[in-house]
Amino acid sequence: MKIKHKVLLPFMVVLLLSTCLFSFSKGDIVLAINKIHTSFLDRFFAGISSIGNTMSIFLFLAIVLRYKLKFLYFFVLAFLIESAIVILCKNFIFDGHPRPYLLFEAKGILSKINFVEGVRVHKRDSFPSGHTAYAFLIATFFALKIKKILPAIGLCLFAILVGISRMYLFQHFFIDVFGGAMVGFSSAYLAIVLVKKSRKKSWYNKKIRFNPTRKNWFELTSEIHEVF
Repeated sequence: MKIKHKVLLPFMVVLLLSTCLFSFSKGDIVLAINKIHTSFLDRFFAGISSIGNTMSIFLFLAIVLRYKLKFLYFFVLAFLIESAIVILCKNFIFDGHPRPYLLFEAKGILSKINFVEGVRVHKRDSFPSGHTAYAFLIATFFALKIKKILPAIGLCLFAILVGISRMYLFQHFFIDVFGGAMVGFSSAYLAIVLVKKSRKKSWYNKKIRFNPTRKNWFELTSEIHEVF
């Protein structure tokens, strides 16, 4: 499995340029994004934010199951690494870290905040943004799978929109979103490096076949041609 690093460039450029936003005071970016509320954007960002929910893993697993075992291994390993880091940060290292709601409540300006109807606003365990981490993991995974720069740019933009949605919905600060992006991107990259070391395993290039007409619904078949 050869890693094409050029497809990672959009993600690396975005992460690098995003560091410039740390020059703003905490909460300024959230307030700026919060001011552009419209009914369309409410629906749009609420919808795209749900894609970053870890429950959507079942949808992506269904897609990954169409490929070889190495991709399933890659995806699951990346997800486990990402989940472990997010859980460790939220529940131990930064346990109880306040979200935007508590900060602006303390400043007495909640009345100026636009909340999206039907969206529950959380108050603690802010860092990192789990939704953003998962979105960047998914985007990086498929960018490495497809190996083409234009789809990689599109996938990166999708992940960015998920990150923006978390601030638009008043769930996270910019630093939380940036941290989530770093976690998701790094988890996917670390996973593919580890998977690459397993390329000599007998199962590495086998493909999962789904056949509900047989007693064994799933079977492994050998593939002659490389897909990845």
